[in-house]
Amino acid sequence: MADVLDAASLDKNDLVGQGYDGAAAMSGQHNGVQKHILEQCCIATCVHCASHALNFCLAKACDLLEICAAIAIMYKVEVFYNECNKRLLNRQQFINSECLVHGNGPP
Repeated sequence: MADVLDAASLDKNDLVGQGYDGAAAMSGQHNGVQKHILEQCCIATCVHCASHALNFCLAKACDLLEICAAIAIMYKVEVFYNECNKRLLNRQQFINSECLVHGNGPP
């Protein structure tokens, strides 16, 4: 691993964090990439990737019937607007006018 870091011309003092998706090959404590980087950069703390953590939370939330129902309704609303350009344009004009009323400007 030291050869890889040296070949990449990385300043090891700048490596302060590592983020992986939880796969053992990357985040494994005994032979994962994080272990090898920690041998070279002792302050490069390993954390679970925020995007993967969010994905896990959303997947778990979908176990709740209320959340599944809400997502299904949102999907149907989006399909309703996206299948007709006129509806899509009307929705965008409404959003723009509401943003101006509340002082946020168009999105």
